[in-house]
Amino acid sequence: MARISYITEESLATEARAEWERLRKSRGGALPGHLYQLLAHSPRLMARWGAFAGTMRGYDPDGSVKLDARSRELVFMQVARCTGADYEWAAHLPIARREGVTEKQVAALLREDPEPFSERDNALLAYAAESTRKVQVADDTFAALGEHFDERQILELTVAIGFYNCVARVLQALAIDLEPGMMGIPSSAAAQKTQSPR
Repeated sequence: MARISYITEESLATEARAEWERLRKSRGGALPGHLYQLLAHSPRLMARWGAFAGTMRGYDPDGSVKLDARSRELVFMQVARCTGADYEWAAHLPIARREGVTEKQVAALLREDPEPFSERDNALLAYAAESTRKVQVADDTFAALGEHFDERQILELTVAIGFYNCVARVLQALAIDLEPGMMGIPSSAAAQKTQSPR
């Protein structure tokens, strides 16, 4: 159970209503999820968070993020797996599938198996894992990334990793609940995360 209360429409502050309605519209009329129901305690933070998340996910109409959606979702899944953030994993798994991540690749990601991924994917996944687990990134890891991504993409990738580490830490520290029907990270993968850092 979450450690702070979820804001409901009835308890929503007036200054949070515009962002709340924007979120509802973007979700086809559905209520904002648990994360935004917690963020609504701080309306300005919720609005800024939503804007930044939208930019990172490429929702800006001007196409301001160059990193492709499949790479972006692989990064989000890797961060979720490395941090044990069930909510992040559950929220992004359907999006990753929609962007072309296969079931075989999802299973391999859970096992830290590089086989079904391209060199490009493996460079991205290694960078995301190392940045998440160690913060410092080895020169070899960075060089491998640079063989497949240009400087702008590397910057966007690095910011995406940093932001979704922030998301994971908020989710985990506040013990956010999964939405109905969400499935978290399979428990064997969560156990492997703590026992065998790469």
